[in-house]
Amino acid sequence: MDTIVTIIIVVLGLALTSFLIFVEDAFEKITGRLLSPLFRAVGLKTGSGPLVGSVEERGDRVVVTLENRGRRPLRLGAVEGRDSAGKRCYPVAYSDASTFGSLDPKTAGKAIARLSIEAGASQVLLLDPKDLANLECRTLAMIDADGRTWPVSGSVLA
Repeated sequence: MDTIVTIIIVVLGLALTSFLIFVEDAFEKITGRLLSPLFRAVGLKTGSGPLVGSVEERGDRVVVTLENRGRRPLRLGAVEGRDSAGKRCYPVAYSDASTFGSLDPKTAGKAIARLSIEAGASQVLLLDPKDLANLECRTLAMIDADGRTWPVSGSVLA
C-alpha cells in the first residue's frame, strides 16, 4: 500500500510542476507579446531599433556614433567587441568628453546603461584606442537593454 501512495504522490508532484511551468510560460508570452505595446506607451519598455552605428578615430579617441532609426526610444546596454578569434570583450565606453578616462570601468558601464536614444536621435560614445588594442578588439557592436546586438561599422578596427 505504501508504494501506491508514493507513486500517487510522485505523479501528483510531476503534474503540479508541469502545470506551473505551463502557467509561467503562458504568463511570459502574454506579458511579452500582448502587453509590450502598453508597457512601451507608458515608458516601461523601450523600442527595438534599428540602431545604426559607425566608428572613426579622432586623435586619442575612438568615436562611436549611434543612430536610433526606430520609432521608439532605445536604451543602451553595453559595447561589445570581438577579437580575431571571435572571443567577446567589453571595452570601457564614455558618454561625454568630460568623463573620458576618469571613471572606473564599472561606473562608466552603469552610465552607458542609463542612456536612452530617442527615435531619430543620435548618441556619441567615446572609447580609448589603447583599451581596444589591449583587448585586441577587431569589431564592435552595441547591445541594447533588450539584449539585441547591433553591429557598428567602420574602418578603425579592421
